[in-house]
Amino acid sequence: MSRIDPLKFQERHITAIVARFQNLRDDYHRLTNPKELHTLRKQSAAVMLQAPTGIGKTLIATEVVAEFSALDNVVWFWFAPYATLIDQAAASLQRQAPQLKVLNIEHQRTVDELASGALFVITWQTVATKTKESRRARTTGDAGLSVDDLIAQARALGLRVGVVVDEAHHGFVKATEAYRFFSEVLQPDYALMMTATPRDTDVARFAEKTGYQLGEPTDWASITRHEGYQAGLLKLGVKTAQFLTGNNDDAALVDFEEVALSECAAMHRHIKAVLAENGVALTPLMLVQVPNGGAALEKAHDYLTGPLKFPASAVKVHISEEPDPDLQARAHDPSVEVLVFKMALAMGFDAPRAFTLAALRGTRDANFGIQVVGRIMRVHSLLQRRPNTPQVLNYGYVFLANREA
Repeated sequence: MSRIDPLKFQERHITAIVARFQNLRDDYHRLTNPKELHTLRKQSAAVMLQAPTGIGKTLIATEVVAEFSALDNVVWFWFAPYATLIDQAAASLQRQAPQLKVLNIEHQRTVDELASGALFVITWQTVATKTKESRRARTTGDAGLSVDDLIAQARALGLRVGVVVDEAHHGFVKATEAYRFFSEVLQPDYALMMTATPRDTDVARFAEKTGYQLGEPTDWASITRHEGYQAGLLKLGVKTAQFLTGNNDDAALVDFEEVALSECAAMHRHIKAVLAENGVALTPLMLVQVPNGGAALEKAHDYLTGPLKFPASAVKVHISEEPDPDLQARAHDPSVEVLVFKMALAMGFDAPRAFTLAALRGTRDANFGIQVVGRIMRVHSLLQRRPNTPQVLNYGYVFLANREA
């Protein structure tokens, strides 16, 4: 894949965020009292980018980093929500903005690597927990300077520090060490916080723990789902099916998970037929979220490959205990029709050919549910801005086995 040119609405938001950082840069330059720097950072450095899943947050943030690195001398730290997404994020950054210097935190922590546009893709676990990896990154040794010393050296060279936090609502907001690292070690001059599901309590806690202010929702860089729909990036909406019985006695006789899987598979196959009838060379993807591993996962897999007659080769499994190393390839492999998961796909998994979701577990909270459903909201490039798209293809479809979800 090559670089993607931002759409007009994305370019508008990129320009606005870069302008905010430019104004802050000018404010930094006007400071006469060094003591005022700390206060200015806390008041103005952090910007919240709130946008639905599939809107192009990563593309927007990448363009902001690339454009602004040419306007001020900044070394960047890009925080991915999971370690499994580091390589994916690094590859996306390098493809979209080859002028950036994407560095490996494990062995490129040297002064010689520091320059405007240098960028480390990491997780909070790399630098803000008590894990072995964290201790190694925070210690100067044969692998290079500690992250703490590296930041000090960058500032000594006249570089400012920029931070991008992908899915800022996840992990970071729950980790005391992450708050401390952010406010005491990074002390970013520019910070872009990205999330699809900002919560007032998380924003307030972030401000309380770090001192960095994100302001009210009216101060955020917010993108509506309608903007994504108008641009052809997002489906019009989601249709949800839940299964009811007349009374509790009947409910005891019904396997709601099998019903949800059967109905989801039927819709999946209908969409597959509609795509073929309209000459769209695209195999849709059906997602199945199981409540846990072990018996539930095995039961779902056996039902898919047994009564529902999916070939075993077409059904893949991805769980955190046994992650699929080829997960992103599965997203584009037409021979894969079903992907079974627990929670690991909720963030960072990009599969625009996904239309259907059988949810065999209740979501832990509304925000987590939004993240999961976001996996089926993207529009595949073969269908974007396509005239006379059949109505059935304008929606995602969720089948709930747990009617209380």
